[in-house]
Amino acid sequence: MGLTLGVKNMYGTVVGKDKAKYHLNSGEDREIFAKMILGIYTMTNPHLTILDGIVGMEGNGPSNGSERNFGIFAISKNAITLDFVISEILNFPEEKNHILKVIKKIYPEKYDLNSLKTFPNKISDFSIENLKLPKMGDCRWHLPDTFANFLRDIVSSKLVIDKNKCVKCNKCVEVCPTNSIFEKKNYLKIKSKTCIRCFCCQEICPEDAIKVKESIL
Repeated sequence: MGLTLGVKNMYGTVVGKDKAKYHLNSGEDREIFAKMILGIYTMTNPHLTILDGIVGMEGNGPSNGSERNFGIFAISKNAITLDFVISEILNFPEEKNHILKVIKKIYPEKYDLNSLKTFPNKISDFSIENLKLPKMGDCRWHLPDTFANFLRDIVSSKLVIDKNKCVKCNKCVEVCPTNSIFEKKNYLKIKSKTCIRCFCCQEICPEDAIKVKESIL
């Protein structure tokens, strides 16, 4: 994701194996993953965010990076503002900060750093130069597509259609954004490999025929 600070910290509230599910379900679309992280932050809504950047790491973490004395310690009631300020201090390229790019799209009013009336100094006074950037990986840990899809099917819950309840009204077919519902041998079936688990089909089904099948893990 480029640079992850206070907003992404709330991803830690996701329990156990669900972290793997979210990574795999996001695939290689960083914007979808960033929206998910922003959604988690908005939902958890922490009262205070503390960032310890006195000694940090640059380059490729968490095991191959380089230790660096940044001398930064920051506290904010709003992690979005904190993330923008730290990103500016680090001179981090905006086009590579995927979480902040999504925030800028969804909450443009929160991107105005000029509104920071209580900030004691100019942000440029704290500027840190020559930051070593990490190499960008994908959200599926560089796994081959075949194996990543197989693993996603194991750790992720699936949507299934109860053939005894389904009346084939095709409302689920019409609402599916990935065209993952199709007719097979006179009944409807959901293709799990392309299903993004948006649950639109389950919400619209008038017969309550679409159920969630939990993962085997």
